[in-house]
Amino acid sequence: MNRKEWIDYINKQLDNRAELLRKIHDELLGLERIEERYVKSEREDEDTVCLKVDDKSFAANIQITSKDIYKICVAEEIEPAEAIKKIIEEKIKEK
Repeated sequence: MNRKEWIDYINKQLDNRAELLRKIHDELLGLERIEERYVKSEREDEDTVCLKVDDKSFAANIQITSKDIYKICVAEEIEPAEAIKKIIEEKIKEK
């Protein structure tokens, strides 16, 4: 590839990363302020939401970070919402 093709390729990758980070941020915003009977959420910092789950058979704090979401999205080529579902599912199965 010539110099311009390399620059275009790098810019495209940076644009893709920025778009993915925006989607992750939007999904984390959607998780904020959940207040249901068995689950509550709170924003711990700019990049982390904590789900406090308290059910008869299960109780835990599930931390969801933008870094973890990003890793899963890139590794498995899935959207942030699906990555968040995987994180929640894995944390619940771990307990």
